[in-house]
Amino acid sequence: MPQKPIKDETHNKKEQHMTNSHKLSFSLVALLGLYTLVWSAPSKSNLNMGGNKITGVADPVGDSDAVSKGYVDSGAGGASQWVRDHEGHLHPVATVGTQTWMADNLYVTTYPDGSEIVPTPPKYTAISYPSNITCGNGGTEVDKNSAKVSKFGILYEWDAIMNGSTTEGAQGICPTGWHIPTKSEVQTLLANLGSDSRDKLMAKGSGSSGWNAQYSGYYYINDPFFFGRCVWGDWWTSTTQAKSESSSFRIQKHNPEVVIIDSTRHYNRFPVRCIKD
Repeated sequence: MPQKPIKDETHNKKEQHMTNSHKLSFSLVALLGLYTLVWSAPSKSNLNMGGNKITGVADPVGDSDAVSKGYVDSGAGGASQWVRDHEGHLHPVATVGTQTWMADNLYVTTYPDGSEIVPTPPKYTAISYPSNITCGNGGTEVDKNSAKVSKFGILYEWDAIMNGSTTEGAQGICPTGWHIPTKSEVQTLLANLGSDSRDKLMAKGSGSSGWNAQYSGYYYINDPFFFGRCVWGDWWTSTTQAKSESSSFRIQKHNPEVVIIDSTRHYNRFPVRCIKD
């Protein structure tokens, strides 16, 4: 019986594509009898790509979707840079005029040396929103695992954000190369924004400052309870005005302009943003 001829596959390329991103996608290239396998796998994989690159990544839809370098560089979503805090959290960055700010509130629960920012009595130094709190006032529960932490940040007393320092412009709990903003730096920010500064801090998309301000409210220690969620947002500065008071700045629903307050008691719990040195 005559032998069935063998088809020459030397220059043939076979590709198989699977639409499910969690399945293996590969191409086989026959070259001089040797096969090279090039694969892509889910982002959680620790595969060594051997210098190869994953390309053709679409714009993200979900929070865990991969993004391309072009998408990040374009500034889509309000920031084109990122900074990592000492706990490893990545924070978006916004440039307003000559200033570079974090574009979200800090939410570290430790000082740079690793010691805890204590969230429990007898003296609160930091607190986060409980999972079940919505808009308005109420609630005193401390809940470090709240999904609201990364959205609204953690609410800190002034001594905590300064990490024991009383020096204006101190690094405090900010990443290396960053510091707690001064009142003067906030005034520069507002001058760069011009009129309707509240809306420019809060806006997203085209024409946005990228600062991404939110009505995060604060924690009022005297009662104590959470106050002002969805109504206003406050942030600390490192500028002291009296022994136990510092300047802060606020956005409010009923006021189109950002307000600087020079008599904020250190025992209140506010969010904080860092500014680059």
